[in-house]
Amino acid sequence: MSFIDTTGPDRVSAISTAGTSVSHNTNTLISWSSAEWNVNTMWSAGDPSRVTFTRAGTYLITAAVKYTSNATGFRRFEIRKNAAGNVASGTLMFGIHIPAASTISTSLCGSRYIQFSAADYIELWTT
Repeated sequence: MSFIDTTGPDRVSAISTAGTSVSHNTNTLISWSSAEWNVNTMWSAGDPSRVTFTRAGTYLITAAVKYTSNATGFRRFEIRKNAAGNVASGTLMFGIHIPAASTISTSLCGSRYIQFSAADYIELWTT
């Protein structure tokens, strides 16, 4: 997942280097294991599921999630603002939802420009 402030220098590319087990029909909060780049400390290992906006601005949010093949259910991710680790809280900023594929892996990715205030944060949820 990458976050680039289009009006200034703040940016981060938070990544997960290990797979995350996601049970069918269960919302799972993704924790990032590191950052490829992290200007203004938008991501912190002390709060690994969040990317925090240090300045107000318009940011390009890009997220990509890959799932192994499995015919059960759907594949979904959501970017939520200020959700405090609760998928029912905060504001849904954007998401993608598609049927599962039984014979091939499924990849979801999406991008969107979104305005944030300083101290807002986002988290990525998947099912």
